[in-house]
Amino acid sequence: MLVVMAEAPAAQAQRRNRNDNSNQGVPVATSAIVQNPGAYYGKAVTVSAGIERVLSKTAFVIDQRRAVSATEVKAIGKPLLVIAPGLNAALDSKHYVLMRGQIVKFDPAEIARLAPGYALDLAPELGAQYEGRPVMLASSVINSTFTEVTKKRDPDPPR
Repeated sequence: MLVVMAEAPAAQAQRRNRNDNSNQGVPVATSAIVQNPGAYYGKAVTVSAGIERVLSKTAFVIDQRRAVSATEVKAIGKPLLVIAPGLNAALDSKHYVLMRGQIVKFDPAEIARLAPGYALDLAPELGAQYEGRPVMLASSVINSTFTEVTKKRDPDPPR
């Protein structure tokens, strides 16, 4: 009983200090977001998925995958557009990535408001294809080697 009581204050302190991962977003599948976007709009989520298609330097489409043979995988969920304004490295579509961000309805004006200083680099015809659909505005993308690829790079230190 004493052990439980001693651990409870530590857990409460973690929650107060936001060390309980609650600010990282609930883990969710692309199909859940696409099938019921209203439940996720404006919320932080974490998604692990494969890259289906790279659309620009900062926009790509993700989907869950399943192995269909020893050497082949197949997309099984519902594709979701990801816009990662801070993306600073190329992504490999052969691997999964872990993303954290907010789900919003695709609207260039809303994206500009939520990501000040970012210029959407999606071709107009692709933008029209995603108009009004859910999109993840990613604040973090971690590649398959566990490298964060959305951090702003620091300038070279003075010599």
